[in-house]
Formats: sequence, C-alpha cells, structure tokens
Amino acid sequence: MLNRRSFLRSASAGALSVYMGQELMAMEHARQTTGIAIEDTIWLASNLNPLGASPKAMQALSDSSNQAYRYGDHKALALQEKLHQHHNLPFQSYEDPKQYFAKYDAFTHNPVLIGNGCTQLLNAAAMAFGDNGGNYIESFPTYNQLGRTITEHHPGMKRTQVPVNDQYQNNIPAILAATNKNTRFIYLVNPTNPTGTVTAKADLMRLINETPENVIIIVDEAYMELADPGATVSLIPESLKRPNLLVFKTFSKVYGLAGLRVGYAIGPVPLLQQLNRRTDGMGFQNLVSMAAASAALDDNAFIQASIHHGNKTKAVMQQRFSDYGFTPIPSHTSFVWVKTGRNNTAAVETLRRRGVFIKDGQSYWQRPGYLRVSVGSDDDMARFYRHFEEVMGV
Repeated sequence: MLNRRSFLRSASAGALSVYMGQELMAMEHARQTTGIAIEDTIWLASNLNPLGASPKAMQALSDSSNQAYRYGDHKALALQEKLHQHHNLPFQSYEDPKQYFAKYDAFTHNPVLIGNGCTQLLNAAAMAFGDNGGNYIESFPTYNQLGRTITEHHPGMKRTQVPVNDQYQNNIPAILAATNKNTRFIYLVNPTNPTGTVTAKADLMRLINETPENVIIIVDEAYMELADPGATVSLIPESLKRPNLLVFKTFSKVYGLAGLRVGYAIGPVPLLQQLNRRTDGMGFQNLVSMAAASAALDDNAFIQASIHHGNKTKAVMQQRFSDYGFTPIPSHTSFVWVKTGRNNTAAVETLRRRGVFIKDGQSYWQRPGYLRVSVGSDDDMARFYRHFEEVMGV
C-alpha cells in the first residue's frame, strides 16, 4: 500500500483531488511562502484517512470514468439502494417511470438523501430549519460548518452553545435544560469533533425521548465507524421511528473519499424533502462519485485496515503527548484533542512554516491551550514528532 508521500509524488491531479481538496491549496500556499514541496508537507489538520482512498472505490472510479460525459442520476438510485442494504433500511423501488421523474422536491419515499458531501446537507439544514426568531443548540466546542451558515443566512437566530462536560463529552442534561419554546433544532456531533469523545447510549436515548417533537435533532455521525465497539450507538435505527430525528453520514473519513464529496442524511421523508429543496439545482449527483462510494461500502478489508492503523497511531500519540507533560483526551475518531495548557498559536504558525499542519484550539474553537492533531501515516507521524518536539521544546 502506498504511503502518503509516495502517493503525493506519483498521483495525478485527479487522484489527488479524490483524497484532498482544499488542503492542496494550503499546501501550495506553504510551498510558495516556504519553498517546501507539497509531498514533503505533513497534513494533520483535516482528519483524512492516512491510508488514502479505498482501492475498490478507486477501481470503480476508473471503471466509470468513461461515463463522465453523462449527467448523473438526480436520485442516485444505485447508491441509495446500496445504502439501504448497508444500514438495513426499508427500500421501495421506483416501478412507475412517472414516479421516478416526479418533481424533484417530492423526490423519494425512501429515508435516504444523498448530497455533495455532508457540507451541502448541513448548509441545507441551516437554510431549511434556521429561523431569525428562534434559537438552536449545539455543544461547545463543536464542528462549526452549520453554525457558520446560520450566521450568514439567519443572523437573527440565537446560537446557544452548551459546554462539553468535564470528560469532554456532549452534556446532554445541559442541552435539554437549554431547550425552550424558541428552540428550532439541536445539532449534536457523535463521536465529537474536536474533542473526539462519544455520547453514551443512555444519554442519546434521553435526548431523543425528552426533546419535544417540534424540535429537530440533527446528529452528525461522521466518525461513527471509528468509535470503539460498545462505546456508543448510531441513531440511524431510531431515525426511522422519530418524526424529528436526522442522522448525517459521510464518505470523507474512514472511506477516504473526501475529494469526491459524498454524504447522506437518513431520517423522516418530510424532513429530507425540506433538505432536498435547498440543495443546488435539480440535485444531479456526480456519476463517478456515486460509483466510487457504492464500491467503498464493500471494501471491508480497507475499512478494517484504516481502523487498525488509526487505533495503533492514536495509542502512540496519546503516550507521546503524555510523556511531553500534556493531557491527551481518549479519542474515538481519527484525531486526538490534547490539552497543552499553553498559548499554542505561535507554535502552530511556526509548524506551518515548516510544512506541518495541525489545528489550534484557540484559532478554530476559541479554546486556548488545546490542539487537535489528526492521525497520519507512520512516516508523517515520525516527522511530526520531531518538528513538534523542537517547536514546543519538549
């Protein structure tokens, strides 16, 4: 299997875009300002899969590339059916052609909506459920894509941020206490980003049982495949029973397809229809991305290898950070949230000038004294530790 540096040296521009998109722009900026070649950068800032993309997905991408001149299927039926099988969901085929070509905002009677990455679906949720007269609730710190979109399009909507508890977990009792008659939705990331912790099943069930049905619950499960078995549960089965529960998933993390932009939401059809009305145009999906995502679902060997590499690397990271005198938080994701107790902003900038990219808690989440470091390849991690020790003086 290629490591990341050899992949970057040998890959075409198209293959690179499958693995990483905006990261390449940051790397190019670093190259221009520091002279460091892109393949020599160490990118531990976006929680990408350090093993690259699923080989089965890449083969499907190649096999379907001769169809790139065609428009994609706006319902992405092949991937929809595959996802229904993968998650053991009920699926009804479109036997009547008139039903298939129905107006796109009445797009489906199935509980899956596919989008161009979860970002598109989060933006759609902000547009669909945002309300200048109401409020929404999220943990603090958390993944902030939805919050940015709310701020832009619904500046009058109140953002209620509930601090994580002393174990860095979503504080469900406090979230429920913050819910009031003006609350439109709750956004919960599980496993969490950036702290990397999980919410226990009992707390999740309390949240969905005690939240009023007129309040929508959006649960972002981008890292669920990486959580330790038994530590938490997916709410996908519950989303089929509840009128107000949506679960978002992505192919960007364990499947290694961040550059192809494939995400999906599962939940009540009326809520999915509201999201679909706020996606771009007719919602035509990228034909080759759909083929790659469908194949990735079958690549269990790659998924297990990715999980194994992540767990092995996190164990070393946590030990190294502890040896440095810092406090790493046990992680169920592809990164480690670490408390340094320092102002890290200058150090993170110094690392960037060396071609090493990590996330500063202060700059991204208003949490001074913390860093988020993604799992990397063995080669990247060895070079990261060397630079980190020199810059941090540990």
